[in-house]
Amino acid sequence: MKHLYEYLEFSELDSKSRERAIESVRDEMYSGKYGGYDMGEDAIDDDALFEPPDAEMEELFGEGYYEANGDRFMIQNTRKKISYVGKQDPNYFINCKDALDVTNDNLFLRWLGIPSYFRPYTYYSFIDPNRGNTRIEFEIDDLESMLASFGEESENTINSYFEKAEKKFDNHLDSVLSKISSYIDSRYDDSSIVDTIDSYEIKFEDDGSIAQD
Repeated sequence: MKHLYEYLEFSELDSKSRERAIESVRDEMYSGKYGGYDMGEDAIDDDALFEPPDAEMEELFGEGYYEANGDRFMIQNTRKKISYVGKQDPNYFINCKDALDVTNDNLFLRWLGIPSYFRPYTYYSFIDPNRGNTRIEFEIDDLESMLASFGEESENTINSYFEKAEKKFDNHLDSVLSKISSYIDSRYDDSSIVDTIDSYEIKFEDDGSIAQD
């Protein structure tokens, strides 16, 4: 059995052994070592996880929208009951209805494209389906009053806005999952693995296999 001082630092390995060392550590991370178990939590530990891109929000609401909203994002992340499979898997999905905290309905419905005159008649809820991403569902609130104000054709009109809003929300959550997946991918790229090796002070055999104490 080798003594610790006989093991090699990553920087002391030759190029082929470094490649093996990186793959060895990557495999160990997949199984949960060296922070692998924490990576999924790190990927969703972001207050702005569900917020649309800054450029989109500022174009709609102005540069000071965050401050005007009480220093809150339009969709805050409560981090409650988020489950997902990243896009590295063909059966990817994200369920997150309990984590979505809409702090301002007016901003949210405007972002979704619901006209101001229909917003008082708009009710929405988030649903976690058995398969696929969390989705938004709409209902008409006080249909009778809306028809009295805008006529019979208004029901079809508001439903057409609901359909577009549902698609926008679907696309948005798909982008959120892409962001999560990209974060995970970045943690497994070669340069990040080398950072992990340094952080955990991992030692190696001369062939690049991880030294066993």
